[in-house]
Amino acid sequence: MTQLRDRMLEELERRNYAPGTAKAYLFAVKQFAEHFHRPPDRLGAEHIREYQLYQDGVATSPEFAAGRLQERECLDNAALWLYEWKKQGMIDRN
Repeated sequence: MTQLRDRMLEELERRNYAPGTAKAYLFAVKQFAEHFHRPPDRLGAEHIREYQLYQDGVATSPEFAAGRLQERECLDNAALWLYEWKKQGMIDRN
């Protein structure tokens, strides 16, 4: 995930995200990839949908659900970047 991780960090810095927010984005993508046992650049829209449904199913308390909501927001934004980068040929396609 090195190339993708570097590109994500570059994008987060370009957008002036705080270091803690950048860490949350990287963590969200890591959790997403680990769920499917595949690198994030090999996952697509259907994987994101499936992961969101999984997150909804494990959110059992308001505090836990709030954390999942933040993680989902990070993942949603990162997924949009990943889609654009693939479309532009900036990273390998599936």
